[in-house]
Amino acid sequence: MTFSEINPFSPFVADLTLWDFHEPASNYNPVMYTSNPSSITSNSGSDEPNRKTPKPSAPLPAIVADRKRRRMVSNRESARRSRVRKQKHLEDLSNQLDELRIENRKLTDWFRQAVCYKELIHRENEKLRSESAVLRQHLWDLRQVLLVQRQLEQQSMINPLSAWPCMDNLTYINEEQLINAQLFNCVNVVNL
Repeated sequence: MTFSEINPFSPFVADLTLWDFHEPASNYNPVMYTSNPSSITSNSGSDEPNRKTPKPSAPLPAIVADRKRRRMVSNRESARRSRVRKQKHLEDLSNQLDELRIENRKLTDWFRQAVCYKELIHRENEKLRSESAVLRQHLWDLRQVLLVQRQLEQQSMINPLSAWPCMDNLTYINEEQLINAQLFNCVNVVNL
């Protein structure tokens, strides 16, 4: 049986038999280097059943202690950096809280001023509405007086004595006195 019969994908090594072909990785055994050069064995590529494999030497207590000490120092430094970061974060949060409290106080003051201003404007609007209602009423009264005056003028042109219904009682009131009296009453109401 040839190699090409087993592996149809390799056209370059078609003449080799299985015992002629050795895969390079099949005989590779990693060698651990130690401080003793005589413990290194050479690998001849043959399969020896009693091959000696080097054993890693146990770490010395001084090396272990040094590693432990370095790890402790590293952990302490890491913990210190973590505490510093947390402290800085806490200070930043505290500063941010102070700024937010100041801003909140400003907004609360602004809101109170806005509410007071709104109440002031509301009172002013109510005052203006009531004044507007009073002025409308006075305007209506003045129009009524003018209408009465025009009617009296028209009737006095037609029949001077029939313009006043109170002439039946022989009471005569001058038109100007009547208009002046009504205007005087309207002006007094406006001044109130």
